[in-house]
Amino acid sequence: MNKHFLTLFLTTLLCIYAPFGVWEAFAQKTYTIKGKILDEKTKKPIPGADIFLANTSIGTASDSDGIFIIKNIFQKSLDLVIAFVGYETVMVPLKMDVLGNRSLTIILKEKPTEMKEITVTATRGEAWYRNFEMFKANFLGTDEFAKKCTIKNKDELYFNFQNSIFKAYADEALIIENPALGYILKYQLKDFVLDFKSGYFVIELFKWFNIAKKGKNW
Repeated sequence: MNKHFLTLFLTTLLCIYAPFGVWEAFAQKTYTIKGKILDEKTKKPIPGADIFLANTSIGTASDSDGIFIIKNIFQKSLDLVIAFVGYETVMVPLKMDVLGNRSLTIILKEKPTEMKEITVTATRGEAWYRNFEMFKANFLGTDEFAKKCTIKNKDELYFNFQNSIFKAYADEALIIENPALGYILKYQLKDFVLDFKSGYFVIELFKWFNIAKKGKNW
C-alpha cells in the first residue's frame, strides 16, 4: 500500500465516521470547575475571592454572588486554591473525573484574632524596612537573579520578630515581577517562619503565575 493511497484511505474513514464521534478521539478533553464561596459563620457569599489552580496561570475571581467558574481545564488532577483578605487560604485537591459536573461549595474561615491585631498595629518605620529586607533575602534569595525581582505590593507584608523567631504574614497574594524573564508571579503566603536560634525555617505558599505581555524589555 503506497503512501498516497494510505493517506486517502485514512481521510475517507474520518469523513465517513466523523458524525459518529471519531473526531472526539483526536481532541483533548477539557473540564470545568464551578462553585460558590461562602463565609463560615454567616453563610453569605464572598465576592472578589481569588480562585486559581496552583502553579498555573489559570484563575478567576468570585462574582457579587460568590459564584465562580473556570473553563478549559486540561489537568485531570489539580489543587484549587481559594484566597481572600482576612480569611484563611484554602486548598482543595480535585480529581476532575470524579468531580464531573458537580458544583463546589467552599467555606472560608476568618483568620485568628491575634493575626488581625498584628495587621492593625503594623507600621512602616525603620524596623519594618529591616524586617522586609530580611524577608526578601530569605524569600527570594540574594543572587543577581533575585536582585532583579521586585515585590510590587510589599506594603501588604507585616512581621512579628520575637525571641529569635521571625514570622511574616500577608493578607493578599504577593506580586513578584521579574523583568529579566518577563513574568509575574503571585504567591499566596500561608506560613513563613524563621527561627534563628534553632535554624528552623519553614515556608508554605501557593503559586499562581502569569506571563507578562511586555516580555524581557517590559
